[in-house]
Amino acid sequence: MYSDGVGTTSIAGGVSIERGITPIYAKLIQAVIESGYQQFLETVAEGRNMLVEDVPELAQGRIWSGDKALEQAIESAAILAGVDDYSTWYVEPEITTQQQVMKLLTSEIASSEMMTKTDPFSMLYRKLEREASFLTDLNDPHHAYVICTSCLLEP
Repeated sequence: MYSDGVGTTSIAGGVSIERGITPIYAKLIQAVIESGYQQFLETVAEGRNMLVEDVPELAQGRIWSGDKALEQAIESAAILAGVDDYSTWYVEPEITTQQQVMKLLTSEIASSEMMTKTDPFSMLYRKLEREASFLTDLNDPHHAYVICTSCLLEP
């Protein structure tokens, strides 16, 4: 690792393998963390119609997953309804015709030997696969994304 020691701001080089973290950079990191936590508290309070100051008491440092909350909500609904024997199923949104076609095309192509051929359809598939490869990087557990299709650059 090489370093020339030149910096253009007061926090340049604030994190360094050789020198560690400078006090001013440590304060900056702490401020970002506290700001993010405050935003989290406000979002939780707003979503649950609570006061911000009541959220830490409720959470008590625990992590509450959406899956666990859904399970508890279902159990509570059954108890409130007086139902002992019940089952659940999840309704998925209908896929569009375009999604159905793409699913059929991609499953058909992937399971065939067309991948090694030079016919126009195989070439189109490989091009689509390359252009859509960024989709494998999307890993938000809530599947919430904003994708600017005009911003995608040619490889």
